[in-house]
Amino acid sequence: MKSAIKKYIPDFVWRRLRKARVFVETIYVLIRDYAYDFGKFYKYSSAVRVRPDLESKIKTIIKEYHVIEKGLSLPEPRAGFGRDVVERVIGETTRFEAEHGSHAFTVAVRDALAEYVAFNRDHDLRFPAIEAFLAGGPAGSADSTGGTLSFARDDIVRHGDFSFADFAARRHSIRNFTGDEVPEADLLRAVEISLKTPSVCNRQTAKAYILRGKELIAKGLSYQNGNRGFGHRAGAVYIVTSDLRSFLYTGERNQAWIDGGLFAMSLAYAVHSLGYGACMLNWSVDFDRDRAMKRNLGIPDNEAAIMMIAVGVIPSELKVAQSWRKTLQETAIVLG
Repeated sequence: MKSAIKKYIPDFVWRRLRKARVFVETIYVLIRDYAYDFGKFYKYSSAVRVRPDLESKIKTIIKEYHVIEKGLSLPEPRAGFGRDVVERVIGETTRFEAEHGSHAFTVAVRDALAEYVAFNRDHDLRFPAIEAFLAGGPAGSADSTGGTLSFARDDIVRHGDFSFADFAARRHSIRNFTGDEVPEADLLRAVEISLKTPSVCNRQTAKAYILRGKELIAKGLSYQNGNRGFGHRAGAVYIVTSDLRSFLYTGERNQAWIDGGLFAMSLAYAVHSLGYGACMLNWSVDFDRDRAMKRNLGIPDNEAAIMMIAVGVIPSELKVAQSWRKTLQETAIVLG
């Protein structure tokens, strides 16, 4: 039938029809995948309605009490700053502890509030309600986990006394591994190093799933097309995700990829610092593959998959892609 019709339709018309079909199919897939992302953010974030689950409650309080920490860390904090925030933190923390008991982060909240009280007392301001809250609950930690830390400039500079430029320049995307397993202790150490990664309001949304063993590594990498020719030699694979329950506003609809991307870069540098090779593998897939990967690997639906990172032992000799880079002048735009 098609061949019979083609006899009466010029080739240029068929070419235009094919282009139109590709255009329509692409638009359909784009809308479908954006709808998938929208649905996830709508379902799991608190942007539209406040979610009652434990994780959402924790991230809401962390977001609020971190305002106190940031205020205390300013060069000249204003006495009595953030009273409305403090009232919300006390109310939300009181309700949380009544329902769930004390938690590591609520201890940090109390430490931050204790410093807030001490700071304001030095400025002849007293807050009986805060003092009553602190007296009526679990004591803060012996080694404070909330509030601020004091440093001398030399303390920071001394620990950065190495050439980060050389360190960063020696990091490459490694696509040649020995095939040996990477010890679990080293994989966990790399994640531990990465815990200092910045995140929106210190909500720490990122997670790292670790795949070990040839069978599980192969299963995970089967969903990602960029590892052909070397993935089978990886000694482990990270899957970096970001928890959508951590986000509270519509303006944070893309924050999962920002927080997760920052964490993934820290993880790549951490792996590099431990002497292993890593190759960051993009997760630019349609929603069918995203759902299949998470379902078959046991990753919760409320987490956005950011990327995979193949990790392995580096052979004694290898080649890496030169990966041409743009110039400084093309990248840095000085506005003032």
